[in-house]
Amino acid sequence: MIRTTCRFEFIGILLIFTISLHAQKVEIEKRIDSASFPDKSHEFLKAGFPGMSGAKYYIETNKQGMTFEAKFESDGADYSVEFSSNGEWLDTEMTIPHTDLENSIFENINKSLKHRFDRFTLKKIQHQLSPAGIRYEITVKGRMKGKGELYEFLFDSMGCYLDDQIIEIETYTNEF
Repeated sequence: MIRTTCRFEFIGILLIFTISLHAQKVEIEKRIDSASFPDKSHEFLKAGFPGMSGAKYYIETNKQGMTFEAKFESDGADYSVEFSSNGEWLDTEMTIPHTDLENSIFENINKSLKHRFDRFTLKKIQHQLSPAGIRYEITVKGRMKGKGELYEFLFDSMGCYLDDQIIEIETYTNEF
């Protein structure tokens, strides 16, 4: 039997959201040239995306470590493919409009977000394929109790909540 709705148990949701309120995504992304990108990753991209164009390459560092990422267009869609520090594939994300989501998935995502925020706006939806399967990574501008933040949410293939983080945008200034 395929599950089409998520179970929304108030205590469970409250506990998950309370714990996750302190999770922050701090990621530093630095553009690199194609020659600095792992050869193994180039081979993966050439095989999987023969129509790839406009590729930009990045090295990312965060609290989990270092990864490589390629961002490009292929067949009219925007992609982001992430690799480990040794060039192993981690995940592929494709930006999609919310209208591409099945109604039941979109409803589950909306229910989760309505439980969390007074108001929210979906900024970006990415269909994610990884060894864990299909997921949706969604950037949300959410407001609760008058305070607005930018979040990154992760939902499973049915639109059930998995995780979220506050996106902390680091700015560098030369104020002396």
